[in-house]
Amino acid sequence: MKPCLCGCGLPRFSNGYSIRCQFKRVDSKYLQSQEKNTKRKLNQFSTHVKSKVKPTGEKLLFQTLISTRMNISFITGIPIAPMTHFNCHHCLSKQNYPAFRLLDRNIVFLSNDEHILIHAAGWEHLLSLHPGWAKLKMLYDELKEEYYKKSRSEPA
Repeated sequence: MKPCLCGCGLPRFSNGYSIRCQFKRVDSKYLQSQEKNTKRKLNQFSTHVKSKVKPTGEKLLFQTLISTRMNISFITGIPIAPMTHFNCHHCLSKQNYPAFRLLDRNIVFLSNDEHILIHAAGWEHLLSLHPGWAKLKMLYDELKEEYYKKSRSEPA
């Protein structure tokens, strides 16, 4: 048997390429078959389900805060670059405190590592790591107190 055209040394098929090197083919017959296979795979997995995602206003809020505030960590004061929506953190969770979801004071900037850490660790552990976490805990307590004062003052 003749060796593959690419030089791998494996025996080749009639098209000139071995079983491992078929992807290197540039003849029209092979390219057409690949195009058909790709279309078939796309049609097999497309579901055309429309998602009903309601705009919450968070994206616009985050973009505004990123463009107007200094892009530094609330905890350490270290610059954050590149700044993305992942660096924005709600002090009071969106689920438990929906009225404060779009409150700009409820959003702080954290580095990627800090953001992962705050969701993984408890306050005791965080407070032992860096004094900046105490500042965040104070803000958390202030916002929580404000939220409950506001909810008690509103008629049901």
